[in-house]
Amino acid sequence: MPVFSVRGMVKLLGTLQEVRKVNPGLPPPRVVACRTEHTTLSHAIEQQLRERFGSNVFRTAIPKGKDVPAAHAARQPLPLHAPEGKPALAYAALAEEVSRG
Repeated sequence: MPVFSVRGMVKLLGTLQEVRKVNPGLPPPRVVACRTEHTTLSHAIEQQLRERFGSNVFRTAIPKGKDVPAAHAARQPLPLHAPEGKPALAYAALAEEVSRG
């Protein structure tokens, strides 16, 4: 999970605060940890997300993998390009988690 993604999230949260001035009933954001890796930095960022957003962070994290850019280059949906790849399986698990509420 690149540091730029974290910076973008900080900016997005600022925008959400502005939107809440107009729409105070806006539900809290749900967060998906994407492009995760088995690195100390990636684990630390994911842990910070979970500490900051608690139960609003989906349990499913989407791993970084070669299948995502390959599917994009092939102009195919990820589930068709590499249905058994870790990212595709993670997105399917995320979809299931979202559907359960």
